[in-house]
This record gives sequence, structure tokens and C-alpha cells, in this order.
Amino acid sequence: MEFSEAFEYSGCTPSVSPDGTYLAAPLGQRLIVRNLQTLRVEYLFTCVDRICQLQWCGDSSKLLCRLHGRAVLQVWSLAQPEWECKINQGVAGAAAALWSPDGRSVLVASDFGIKLSVWSLAERKCMANLPGPKHSVNCMALSPDGQILAIVERTECKDFLVLVSTATWRLTSRRVVGSSDLAAIAWSPDGSRLAAWDAVLQYKALLFGRDGAAKGSYCAYQDALGIEDGAWQPRGQMLALGSCDQAVRLLHNTTFQPLATLAHPSTLESPPLHHSLTAYQESDESAADQQQQHARTAQKKGYKAAGSGFKVQSLPVHLPEAKGGAEGTTKLAGIGQVKWSADGRWLAAWSEAVPRAVWVWDMQTLRADSVIVHTCPAVALQWHPSLPQLAIATNTPCMYLWAPQGMTTVKLPMSAFRVSGIAWGLDGSTVLLRDLNRFVVAFVEMEAQALGPEP
Repeated sequence: MEFSEAFEYSGCTPSVSPDGTYLAAPLGQRLIVRNLQTLRVEYLFTCVDRICQLQWCGDSSKLLCRLHGRAVLQVWSLAQPEWECKINQGVAGAAAALWSPDGRSVLVASDFGIKLSVWSLAERKCMANLPGPKHSVNCMALSPDGQILAIVERTECKDFLVLVSTATWRLTSRRVVGSSDLAAIAWSPDGSRLAAWDAVLQYKALLFGRDGAAKGSYCAYQDALGIEDGAWQPRGQMLALGSCDQAVRLLHNTTFQPLATLAHPSTLESPPLHHSLTAYQESDESAADQQQQHARTAQKKGYKAAGSGFKVQSLPVHLPEAKGGAEGTTKLAGIGQVKWSADGRWLAAWSEAVPRAVWVWDMQTLRADSVIVHTCPAVALQWHPSLPQLAIATNTPCMYLWAPQGMTTVKLPMSAFRVSGIAWGLDGSTVLLRDLNRFVVAFVEMEAQALGPEP
């Protein structure tokens, strides 16, 4: 694996274009667009203020920038760099923005969920005002085919599910939702169903049809903190819900009842309970000596890196629990992240109660395949776009790669770089790694991708 030099960014995270050609990074008021393979600057745009949100349109031809402290957004075109569009929300404010499916309009959520405005780039005016989303990020979602926009609206202490046709921007459905405090919605991969779940104060999940009609509900338990994260399997057969009782529940896409409950105990018992489980422990010397173990310098793009830094532990194993927030945990301390592999066979889970451990489950057996114990808390998980390969970041100068064959530690050549975010390129040949204010691009050898990490 080879690495680029480190580049600075600020305001919001850099973003790779949907077609995998470009990498856009904000730096103050400037928007710098590079070729992802050569990292040469292709475009440079200057906004009127600092950038706090950056988003590509679906065809990678335009970029949307929301500006810090202003109700203003600016849109830039790669095809016509001299063209510029500025959207001013005025006193309504701009809490979040979203591209329309055709890339010809911008949806802007105002502050406090007052309204959702549809701005036409061609007409340069507001074409419609829709109900404002309850939470600007998690309470609005476009269907996979782009035909329907779902919005969770809060009115008179009630939650409503609103469906809007993106062809006309007219409401097609508005129904009261049987919940106390909806927090997130997610379309199934085929767009036939919409899942929703409440905030963590109670456990409740709901299922709706494409027309907004209620199809089912599920409550695992009462009078305790509930769901923290959820994700549809890529095939759409089940929904994974991570909750505060240290379990992931797999709900069937039709019955919306649990197919399995995956427990995440702090102690991994001896066989037969965990007979197929492999426990990986990061070696202490790997973390302490990572500066001395950097790989040799490469000729052009930077460096190559190799090495494992892990050993297989014999069961039973006690996983290190968080101690009073010292390891970055929150008060919730539940399953904070669930991530599916591209083929839907593998599920990665991370708990705030045991922040240094990452679980990988095999859906063919519904058993835990691996538990990876790091020396520092995991902060980011990201699956390869096509292969069963999981990248993990722990705020150290390393990226960790899990595959069914085993674990690999990839050490960055910059000892002061702390990897806190990971984003794979479209074909998996590049990986964007970022820390607080810098990013590097890792170039993956195709042979290494095919083989995966060595055990």
C-alpha cells in the first residue's frame, strides 16, 4: 500500500465524488477539487465564508457548499467553472442541504424544522416549501430510485410521516406515526419498505410500505434505553438494530420480527459457546513501536506498509470495558455502530461499553466470527465497496484491515497522523484517511485486494 503526502482541510470532511474521479476538500473559504488518482488540483473555488457542509450531486458534475454561520449555500459546476449559484435562506436559516435526485434542485432544511425548501438551479428560485424535517439529517431520506422523499415532521407533539413525489414536489401521503419520538428513518435497498425507530429513551421500531402505510412494529423490551443505530442488509432481507442492552437484533423485512439476537458480552466464553470465534489482540509492542516499524519509502507516491501486529488469544477472553468515559464512551454505552459488508454476509458491530473491541458476525451461521481487540478505542468502521474487508480506525497512525483470512495493521508514514475517519474509493483501489485537520490517500495494490490480509 502506498500513501500520498498529507493535505490540510477544515470545516467539514473531504468527499470523494460518486464516480470515484475527484476528491473535494474544504479549506477555510476555499473548495479544492483534486484528481483522486494523481491528487493534482483540477478546480479551485472560493466561497464567501467557511464551508461547513459539502455534498456532490449524483452525477459528480456539481458541488454544494453550506456556509458556516450563514443561511447561504453556494453551488459550483465542474463542467462550467465560471458558473456560480448562491442560495439565500434568509431568516429561516439553513440547518442542512440535500441534492434532488436529478441534480437540478437543492433541498434546504431550515433551522428548527420550520420548512424544507426546494430551490431550482435552472429557475434560480424556490419552487416549493415542504414540511420541515424533525431532525435535519436523520429524518429525511430519498428512496433508492429517487422517486419519493420521506420526511418525519413534528407538529403539536406528534410525529408524522410525510411522503413527497420528487417529480412534482407534492405531498402524496401524510400520516400520524404511532411512536413517541422518532429519531431516524431508512429505506430498504429496493425501496419497497421504510424503517423508522425511536430515540433511545424507549425501544420501538416501525415498518412502513412505499405508500406510507404501517406494515409492522417491534419492541424488544420496556422501560429501558433502546435503539442507537440501524442498517438494512444490502440485499434487503433484514434490518439490523443495535441497542443499549448490548445486542443487535436482526428483523425480517416482511414480518418485522427478530430472526436472531446477537449478544455482545464483555467476556468471551470457552467452547462450545464461542467455538467458531477468533479473538484477535493487538500487540502492545505494535502500538509502542509503530514509529520504528514504518515500511520502507516508495519511489513516487510515498510509502509502502506491511505487518500484522496482532496475535490470536485463547478463550476465555475478558474484553476491556470503558471506565467512566476515560476511553471516549458516552452515557448510553450501547451498540453505537452496525455496518454490513457489500455482499451482506458479514456484519460489524461496535459497542460504546467496550470501545476497544470490534465484532464481526457471519450471517451464514449467525455466529460471531471474530472479535478484534485494539489498544485504543475504535472510532470508525468502513467496509470495502465490493470485498469482505473491514477497515478500522482507532485515532492512531494505523489503519487496521480485517478479512476472513485474518488481520493486518497498515502503518502510516506520518507518526503524528491520527486516523479518525475512513472512506473507500468507488472501486476499492483508494482509501481516504483523515485526522482532525489533515487527510492522506492510500493506494491499494489490486493483487492485495484480491488476496486480503494474511492471517
